[in-house]
Amino acid sequence: MAVRDNLSLVCGSPELEQVNTELVSRWNNALVFVSYLRQYQTFDDYVHVVIYTRNDSNFTTNNLLVVSDLVLGVSDPSVDGFEALMNLDEHVSFLAGELRDLFTGDSYVRAKVAFLGNKVAHNTDVSRQFKQVIAEKP
Repeated sequence: MAVRDNLSLVCGSPELEQVNTELVSRWNNALVFVSYLRQYQTFDDYVHVVIYTRNDSNFTTNNLLVVSDLVLGVSDPSVDGFEALMNLDEHVSFLAGELRDLFTGDSYVRAKVAFLGNKVAHNTDVSRQFKQVIAEKP
């Protein structure tokens, strides 16, 4: 659906849970979406594609992480938020190590992980610690 000349929305599926269940029994179940993108020109007219996912590591999310160039973790400066960011970074690294071409050894995962703070205050210790941790990430 075209929003304006240089912006479109592509709707997802309301049946993602069913898709995830079906992916469980598939070989290479984390590479289904990348296979689709290679076969069809769905996104060829776009410079950037932004995919919004839940903060989880199910098969559907893994498929979307595999095709990503950048994974942006957005979090507030809470313990749960910080833990979620660390888990995201570890999970993308895990996928990069596991999803490799059998012949070349190259990873199918090219994604870099970046963090973006939300609701970060300038006057709290937790926010200062959060900013320090985010600044240390490459």
